[in-house]
Amino acid sequence: MEQVLAQSNQSKPARRKLDDQETVFDAVKVKKAPVEATKTVVASADGRHPEERDDEEFKQFITGVTDKLIDRVTSFPVPKQDKVGTYLTPPELKETFNFKIPEGKGEELAVLAQDIDKIMEHAIRTDHPMFFNQLYAATNPVGVVGDWLTSVINCTMYTFEIAGPFMLMEEAVMNHMRSIIGYPGGKGDGIMCPGGSACNQQAVALARFVKFPETKTKGLFGLPRLGIFTSAECHYSIDKSAFHCGFGLDSVIKVACDSNGHMSEEALEDAIQKFISEGGVPLMVNCTAGTTVRGVFDPIDACADICEKYNMWFHVDGAWGGAAAFSSKHTKYVKGLARADSITLDAHKMLGTTQQCAFLLTKPTQEDNFLNCNSACAKYLFQKDKPFAEYDTGDKYTQCGRRNDILKFWLAWKSIGVKGLELRVDTAFDLATRFHEMLIERRSRGFVPLQAPEAPNVCFFYVPKSLQQHPIAKKMMQEKDSSNIAPLLRSNEAKEFCKQLQAVGPSIKKKFAESGVLMCGFQSIIGLPNFWRIVFMNPRVTEEHLEIFLNSMESHSVTSTIAA
Repeated sequence: MEQVLAQSNQSKPARRKLDDQETVFDAVKVKKAPVEATKTVVASADGRHPEERDDEEFKQFITGVTDKLIDRVTSFPVPKQDKVGTYLTPPELKETFNFKIPEGKGEELAVLAQDIDKIMEHAIRTDHPMFFNQLYAATNPVGVVGDWLTSVINCTMYTFEIAGPFMLMEEAVMNHMRSIIGYPGGKGDGIMCPGGSACNQQAVALARFVKFPETKTKGLFGLPRLGIFTSAECHYSIDKSAFHCGFGLDSVIKVACDSNGHMSEEALEDAIQKFISEGGVPLMVNCTAGTTVRGVFDPIDACADICEKYNMWFHVDGAWGGAAAFSSKHTKYVKGLARADSITLDAHKMLGTTQQCAFLLTKPTQEDNFLNCNSACAKYLFQKDKPFAEYDTGDKYTQCGRRNDILKFWLAWKSIGVKGLELRVDTAFDLATRFHEMLIERRSRGFVPLQAPEAPNVCFFYVPKSLQQHPIAKKMMQEKDSSNIAPLLRSNEAKEFCKQLQAVGPSIKKKFAESGVLMCGFQSIIGLPNFWRIVFMNPRVTEEHLEIFLNSMESHSVTSTIAA
C-alpha cells in the first residue's frame, strides 16, 4: 500500500504560486494534468468514467435541453394549439417509452434527447391556463430558475458548513412569514417539510411531545387514550398522521360540519366532552383553513377558544387556504391564525412555487420544541465545537438529508415582492368569484353551483342536455338558493336521477383527457353524486379561458338517456 501511495504522490504535478490577480480556478485552467483513469468495466473507449462529460456532444445535448426548458418557462401566453396533455393509456405509454435501464453501456445522448422530447410531449402541462385539476398550477418563473439552481448546487440542509446561505435564507423567510401570520415580531420556530401531509404529521408528533414529553423515551405505553379532533372534511393526512404516530385511527374523532362544510364549534365541544367522559384525554384540534374539496375555512377563533379551555394543542392546516394571510383583502378568512400553536403552509400551492415547498411554523411560546422533540444528537454530524454550530438546524428535523427547498421560494418572492405575492393570492380568489358568477348566469344551461366559494376552488354540478328534462334536473336549474341543492339530491325522489348524474363526471373527464383541451377534477362527498371542483391557481387565466371551459363542458357532455 505504501508503494502505491508513493507512486501516486510522484505522479502529482508540483504546486506553483498564484499570481496576484489569479484564482485557483485560473491556475487549474493553465495546465490540466493528465489523470490516469480508473480501470473499470464501464469506462469509455478513452478510459474515462462515463459520467465525465465535457465533450462537445454533451455540451450540445445540455444546451438543446436547456433551450427547450427556457422556451417552456417563458412561453406567455401558452400557445393556443398546445394541449394540456396527450392522452395515452398505460400500455400505450409502455410502447412509447423504453422504461428499462440498460445492463451494460448506457444509452447514447441522442436517444436520451428523444426521451426528453417524449417526456415534454406527454407530461401534463400544469402551467397551461386550462389546467384546473389540482391545488397547484403555473409557478413563478424565477422560482423555476431557483429550482434548477438548487439541483446544480445539490447541497443538503443539515449543517451550516454545507448550507450556510440557505440556513440564513430559511430563517429570514420564516421570520417574515410568521410576521405576516401575526406572531409578535415574527418570533417562533419552523421547519420545512416535503409537503403539507408531512407538516401535519410533524404537528401531531410535536403536540404529542409537548403534552407528554415522556413519549420520546417511553412511547405511548401507559398513557390514556389520546384524541385528535378534526373536521369531517379535513385532509386525509390527519388519519395517516394518527396511525404513523402510534395513536391509531380510532383516536381521530371526526367532527360534524355545517351544511357548507365548516367544522361545527358546538359539535367540536360536544365531542371533546364525550371523549373526556369516556376516560380519554383530548390532545389536539386540527382546524382546516381551506378544505381540499369545498375550500371552506373552519372557525379558527372559536376553535382556539375551545383549545385554551381544555388545554389542547391547536394546529391549523393552512396548506391550501393559509395563503389568505398574505392578502389584506382575504385575511378575514384566517382571523385568529396567530393563536395557533402550529400552522401548515404550502408555498407550492397558492403562493406559486414549484413542488415541493411546505412550512410548519410555530408560535413564540413553542420555540425550541422542534429540537427537543426530534433531536437525536448524532455526534458525527452535529459537533458543538465546530464553527457556527449554533446555526445547524438539522437535528430539529426528522430527516437527515433534506433538499434545499428554500432557494426557489426566496428567489420567487424577491422577484415580485410582498405586494406581488398578495396580487397572486387575490387573483386566485377573484377568478373563483367570477367563475361562480358565470355559473349562475348559465344555470338554465345546466351549470348549478353547490355553494358560494370561499377559497379559490368552486364546486358545481353540470347537468347535460340529455338529463335536463328530468324533474329533479329542472328543480336544480330553477333553484336560486344553493343551500337547497344538496338536500334535494339526498332526497328519496332523486335516487335514480343521482345514479345518472354520478356517471356524468367520469364520462366527460375521459373525453377531456382524450382531446387534451383541459383538466378538471370531480369528486363525490357528503352523500352527493359526482360534482366538479375547479381550482384557480394560474394568474394568467382570463375570462376567455373560463368561457372556453364552460363551452367545452357542454360540447364534451355525456350522451345518455333518462326517463322524464
